[in-house]
Amino acid sequence: MSHFKYTRVYIIIIMDDFIETWLKKCSYSKAVMCSISLYGWCRCSLYDTPSTECVVVYNTNCSLFVLFLCWDMYTFIKSTQTMNDILIVHHIFSIIGIILNFSLQTSHTMISLSMTLMDYVLMKQYMQLALYRSLCILIIRIPLATYFMLLYNPTTISYYAVNMNNAPYSICFILYDIYILYNTWKRYIPYIRSIIQCKLHIRQS
Repeated sequence: MSHFKYTRVYIIIIMDDFIETWLKKCSYSKAVMCSISLYGWCRCSLYDTPSTECVVVYNTNCSLFVLFLCWDMYTFIKSTQTMNDILIVHHIFSIIGIILNFSLQTSHTMISLSMTLMDYVLMKQYMQLALYRSLCILIIRIPLATYFMLLYNPTTISYYAVNMNNAPYSICFILYDIYILYNTWKRYIPYIRSIIQCKLHIRQS
């Protein structure tokens, strides 16, 4: 029995080390892609004919993103023999989206990866991490998806700008972000509800 206990503790330590290393590598990779995306927003217009510089930025970021998604799935499955279903669906959906929608906007949308930039830094500070992720969703991700759905309608049929309906992709990512928000704060919902009920009870009495 004691041998089983020590073996279990050892496995938990190994998993903790794996998660920490995985989060660190993910944060570094996403920092690079977010930086390239931000550079693209500053230098490359979605409405003008792409320059050579913008083509290089686009190709580099898209290639890095596909490689990252493949590496992420391979590493996690190889090390844990399992993977979060939502995460793997998100990764596959993202790869298919890039392949089907090979347009300049793909690199621009990668600024939304900033939501998970602080996963490693704030790994042991849940409340701060929850606030950071929620702000990124509300300030960057949902407005960006709404912008591409409602305001950006490319008319140039080319390798870099595809005349297509962005609404299905945007709606899916907005729903996914809402799910993340709910999953992030659901542990606090009973606590918040009890506070509201307590205050209402005090006012009524």
